Amino acid sequence: MQFNLFGKKFKCIVCGKKFKTEVELGQHRSTEHKK
Repeated sequence: MQFNLFGKKFKCIVCGKKFKTEVELGQHRSTEHKK
C-alpha cells in the first residue's frame, strides 16, 4: 500500500478524481454527480 499519492485516498468512482478527505469527495459527488 503506497501513501505517496499526495495523500489523496478518496477516489470518485464516477469520474476518477481523487480527494484528500471523505468530506471533499462527498461535496464533489453532490455537486458534480447529483443522484
